[in-house]
Amino acid sequence: MSMIAIRVSENEKKLIEKFASFEGISTSGYLKKLFYEKLEDYEDMKAIREYESTPDTDKKFYSLDEAAKELDIDL
Repeated sequence: MSMIAIRVSENEKKLIEKFASFEGISTSGYLKKLFYEKLEDYEDMKAIREYESTPDTDKKFYSLDEAAKELDIDL
C-alpha cells in the first residue's frame, strides 16, 4: 500500500484526530473519507453542469404525480 505524507500544524493534527475519533475511524481513514466525499461532490457538480448545458428541448420534466406513476410509487 502506498503512503502520502502531508505537513500540518500541531493544532491541525489535533483537530483532524478529534474529528476522526468522533467518526470512529482512524486518521488515515478519515482523510480518505473526506477525499472520496469531495470527489463525489466534484462528479455531482460535473453532471449538473453537463445537464444544465443541454438545451431544454432535450429535457423531459415530470410533475410529482407523473414521476410517482412512472416509478410505480404510491404517494
